[in-house]
Amino acid sequence: MLFVPPSMQAIIPEVTAVTVQDRGDFHLYYKPTNKYANLETQVQSWDYFESQVEWLNQKFKLPHDVIVGLAECASFLPPEDSVNAYYAPRSLTGENFSMIIICYELILHEYDIMKYLVTPGKGDRYISANVICKSGQNCPSAEDRTRNIIDFIFYHELGHALIDVYDLPIPTAEEVNADGLSAYILLEFSAGSGGNDSIRDAAWGYLLTSSVKDLPIEAYADTHTLNIQRFFNLACFAYGSDPSSNRDLIQTGLLDRDRAKGCAQEYKKLVSSWKHHLTPNMQTSIPTPAPTPTPAPTPTPAPTPTPAPTPTPAPTPTGKEVTVQNVPGSSSPGCEPNCFIPSVVTINVNDKVIWENNDYAAHTITSGSPTAGPDGAFDSSLFGSGYFYSVIFPHEGIYDYFCVVHPWMQGKVIVKASSPAPTPAPTPAPSPAPAPPAPPAPPTPAPTPAPDTQWGTISVEKSKLEISYRISDTGGEKIKIFGTVEGDTRGSSLYMTLTEPDGKTSTLKIPVTKVGYYETFIVVCCNNIGEYTVSASWKGHNIGTVTFDVVLKPKPQTTSTPAPTTTEDEQTEDQQQKQKSERQKQKSEQQKQKSEQQKQKSKRGESKSRTTQAEESAVDQHETKKKDSDCKRKCR
Repeated sequence: MLFVPPSMQAIIPEVTAVTVQDRGDFHLYYKPTNKYANLETQVQSWDYFESQVEWLNQKFKLPHDVIVGLAECASFLPPEDSVNAYYAPRSLTGENFSMIIICYELILHEYDIMKYLVTPGKGDRYISANVICKSGQNCPSAEDRTRNIIDFIFYHELGHALIDVYDLPIPTAEEVNADGLSAYILLEFSAGSGGNDSIRDAAWGYLLTSSVKDLPIEAYADTHTLNIQRFFNLACFAYGSDPSSNRDLIQTGLLDRDRAKGCAQEYKKLVSSWKHHLTPNMQTSIPTPAPTPTPAPTPTPAPTPTPAPTPTPAPTPTGKEVTVQNVPGSSSPGCEPNCFIPSVVTINVNDKVIWENNDYAAHTITSGSPTAGPDGAFDSSLFGSGYFYSVIFPHEGIYDYFCVVHPWMQGKVIVKASSPAPTPAPTPAPSPAPAPPAPPAPPTPAPTPAPDTQWGTISVEKSKLEISYRISDTGGEKIKIFGTVEGDTRGSSLYMTLTEPDGKTSTLKIPVTKVGYYETFIVVCCNNIGEYTVSASWKGHNIGTVTFDVVLKPKPQTTSTPAPTTTEDEQTEDQQQKQKSERQKQKSEQQKQKSEQQKQKSKRGESKSRTTQAEESAVDQHETKKKDSDCKRKCR
């Protein structure tokens, strides 16, 4: 795969680790890792990459250096891109060398698939046991087969590198040609049957992880062909190169006879084409290919559980659906006891449980336990990243389950009998009402992981939703939940967990647009009053939780109009009130007038008194003057 990383500086080795030479060479670099330190040691014990780099330097000329790096890719890439291998040309490294990157996450992923392949009752469901392990030969371990697959993948990435550094005129899809170059080198230059074994194990891996069910349309536009197509191409190359050693592919029906008729010619053209392209760039002295190193001893595997019988087809669901997700990275120990979210599911009879593989490794959902083995109730077989498996539970009981290839992944499904409709109780004779029983304690919710906002956001349009008074049970009002997500949205969905006021939970699968936007509407009704909680999960990451309250609107009152209509009683009462008010007003006016009259009368009395006094004074003065005048007349 061609590599377009966010930052090449995260994986470019220090200058002291690799000295860039004038003549191009292949160099090996192990990027330090803490998480996969044990795996790094194990890979180094294979001595595989060391021997391949040595052989390539003796085989090919290079115009510049090519570094073969092994790294913990999740340390610099999104988790969904870490289970892979890449080639980065100089235009991306920004240096005078290009890189082939093999991710440790990919090695673990391929080991899981090969472990499933060699487990009795698992891989032999799809591929005959006589094909997986040929009679009369020692059956390779899962670790041996993992190295074989990495052998094919490494030379696939080398195909990208040689197309780039030699500027080869490849007219068709580069990914298809890279598969062809890997097959050419492994089948033409490997010692013994090593190359054929690598091609066959790579083919088994593609067959076990192939599925076109519910495949999004974007998958058909990918630069890689579908896994099932890659299986048939590799099977044809193997048969075309050595029909006698690969006749079992036809005998068991894995390779169609019509396709097989042309495989020898297909392989002949493959060899001719790549020999034409590569010969001018090969060293003049061609060394003997390095023998395939003997892998380190395989650790003693855990006891193989007894294969589960084929379960009886489930009935048509009549209840709800609950989705369970496994956390990314659950293919490595450390996620327990919550490798599945939720790890315990409680449902009713005929409800369906859907398991979604959010990890980047293949898993199984197998009823039973790691210690006792499968119990035969259900078994998904191996299903890859992004795929689903579902079971309808027609009977009540407790169902433990686990992953066969990762036994630390365990979960539980509790199935209860559906609650019957309540029967109305008869009316009792009058008696003192007993105290009502205390309501049951609500279930304790599982702890919610802290939101990882770098993966997305979640919002609610309002914190309170008022629903209409006496709204019908079939009606309802809705509230919008919306947000954005980061990363590749092709063929992906966001999952919401809705918790209602009564504690009931349900899982919603929400589509995401190409630009990363999502929205949905939650409809509520009058019998579900209280607080609702909605949490969102994107690619296994909790991106946040929102809450909103649902309340009843106040009971509607009679709406007044500009001219309200009143009853006769209301009209009479109003008239009486008005008349009383008028009488009080008139009485007040009368009192006011009377008061004014009294004031006027008082003023007139005072005026009259002053006039009388003046008149009396004037009379007295006149009488006095008269007496004086009389006195004067008498005296003369």
